[in-house]
Amino acid sequence: MMFDLIASLDSGAQTFFEALRIPLFTSFFRILTEMGNLVTLSFIVTVVVAYFILRRRNDVAVALVGAFIGATITVALFKLGIGRARPDILNALMVEHFSSFPSLHAALAVSVYGTLAHISVGRMRTDAGVFFIGALCIFLIILIGVSRLYLGVHYLSDVLGGYLVGGVWYLAAANYLTRRAPRWMRTRAMV
Repeated sequence: MMFDLIASLDSGAQTFFEALRIPLFTSFFRILTEMGNLVTLSFIVTVVVAYFILRRRNDVAVALVGAFIGATITVALFKLGIGRARPDILNALMVEHFSSFPSLHAALAVSVYGTLAHISVGRMRTDAGVFFIGALCIFLIILIGVSRLYLGVHYLSDVLGGYLVGGVWYLAAANYLTRRAPRWMRTRAMV
């Protein structure tokens, strides 16, 4: 019963996004999906970690690296263990070579961008700044997940599973940072 519901939702989402395909959207989502790519996020994490190490904020570096590596390893283990096939390759707009569940792009989007937002929010001086960073992060995470559906390389359940894995690692990083944060930062930290 539950698997039938999941299969129905996956199929419905796939049909919905295939119907939306136009060249402009395809170009947009191809670019956007790269924002959740392992290589892109490796670069972003490396730059941010180097910055915080130079500023002697090793706690922030540890949290970000932990969220990134934790989500990557967890997704790899699930992919190996479950081995779910990707959606029909004939309808996909790009080719992926690993199994489908869960989406690494979705997991990394939540774990890395969520942790970066958490770090940024702690440095904001205004509620408007906190709102802007939070909204930007949520919007980017959602769009990265949508890009995977639009491009036909994941099912809806893959993306939701990725969000769940990423969310667990984001919460672990946020908890670690909140426990180690100076008192002024704790009042603004998103958990």
